Amino acid sequence: MEIKFSSLTTVCVFILNSETNVESTYYCGGVTDPCTAAGELFEPYARTPNCPYDGTQPHVPCDRYKTPGWYRSDEPILDQCPALSSCGAIYPVWYNGTLPQVADGVVSRKLCKTGFSDCCVKEYDVQIKNCGTHHVYCLPALDACPERFCFGTNGTCEYPTTTSTTTSTTTETTTSTSTTTDTTTSTSTTTALPSTTILTTYKGTDEENALSKDYKDLKKKNKALVVTVVILSLILICLGSYIAYTFYRKRMREREISQSRVELVLNPCTAAGELFEPYARTPNCPYDGTQPHVPCDRYKTPGWYRSDEPILDQCPALSSCGAIYPVWYNGTLPQVADGVVSRKLCKTGFSDCCVKEYDVQIKNCGTHHVYCLPALDACPERFCFGTNGTCEYPTTTSTTTSTTTETTTSTSTTTDTTTSTSTTTALPSTTILTTYKGTDEENALSKDYKDLKKKNKALVVTVVILSLILICLGSYIAYTFYRKRMREREISQSRVELVPEEYTYDTKNGATGGSNGVPPHLHFQV
Repeated sequence: MEIKFSSLTTVCVFILNSETNVESTYYCGGVTDPCTAAGELFEPYARTPNCPYDGTQPHVPCDRYKTPGWYRSDEPILDQCPALSSCGAIYPVWYNGTLPQVADGVVSRKLCKTGFSDCCVKEYDVQIKNCGTHHVYCLPALDACPERFCFGTNGTCEYPTTTSTTTSTTTETTTSTSTTTDTTTSTSTTTALPSTTILTTYKGTDEENALSKDYKDLKKKNKALVVTVVILSLILICLGSYIAYTFYRKRMREREISQSRVELVLNPCTAAGELFEPYARTPNCPYDGTQPHVPCDRYKTPGWYRSDEPILDQCPALSSCGAIYPVWYNGTLPQVADGVVSRKLCKTGFSDCCVKEYDVQIKNCGTHHVYCLPALDACPERFCFGTNGTCEYPTTTSTTTSTTTETTTSTSTTTDTTTSTSTTTALPSTTILTTYKGTDEENALSKDYKDLKKKNKALVVTVVILSLILICLGSYIAYTFYRKRMREREISQSRVELVPEEYTYDTKNGATGGSNGVPPHLHFQV
């Protein structure tokens, strides 16, 4: 029994990278004029194809967590395929088309993600409008980090450095006649940010923060489920290895049982029993599945058997020797002086005369041969003996005699005797059904084999049950991850829906009402 687990690892990777496609046009409704409502491009630095991905930065830029909506850029979006690890990301996203004219208004187009195998391994929906001096773009949130939109063709790749100013003032006053005032001011400044960027970020409303918390909770649950699947997979691998080892031991035990019968018998010529079900074993006897008892050598006891007819030493046809798969001797019979010899038996199959081999021991006893035969693997398989014989199957003979005597303490005594005898056609005179029953040691080995077989069946049932549990758990995880992706989209969409259309943000005085419709949680140029 072979169990393959590599598939389990492949399925989990597919689930983790599954994506749901939500058109970016959903985020762009409710804006009267995108040319005036569009905000400045989020993290505009290092977006040209000459800027390689730099994972050593304290903050690696990424467009996965940007808010979907309208953005403006003085540099047009890149309209040719960039290389991997460019535009400050591993997977750059570019515009696959031509930019619209002013008269075209708002148009829907496609963006492409550059991957390892192709310039367009995934497409994103985008809306674009030509505002005359520049273009504005309704951009979606990308699926993963690090992915970024490409703008321009050749620019500087300088990343911003942080500016920090700390001012602390402490005033202490007591009720005594003395008053102490201590004021301390400390200022530390590094290289300033480019003049086009500030790092003021919108912290979100209560509704948005609640959605973000739900997402984090869901992410924790998904991690716990993945760990559970890994643990169950390891258990299944260990159990499969144990089953493989157990089946190997089973096969070795079968061999030991067959060999022990040789070791326990001092003289096979005198100890061998008559051949088990000797009828219809010649190659001219076809398989007959209509018989009340279809003969088979799977359940025979392995050991020494004798036959007046030698074992067949040439390849028989399928469905001969009273079986579908006849088993024959591939070799020459030994001489008396050879003693006990080890040889091979062959099973005739659909494709070959020897689709499987069995080990056998043979001894020439002068007037006949004896054979230490194994139990075959399946029904109907049978050993072939002789070359041309009768194909008559035996009929049953039964004799029943019953005598009943009844006596009572009364003056009357009744005796009832009934004898019934029914006889059908007797077995052919050449057939003997006596079978060698084996010694105590042999019977003990046979019992061990049966016990081992029961244990193997129990293990197979256990593996089937665990596999069903794993399938159900995998289906639940696939559904959960699908819901996770949908939840991510809902969180991003909610940030657009929760911001009023007429809302401005003053970088000096904070949020105020206005007419440009810029959401306060976007980054701005000043």
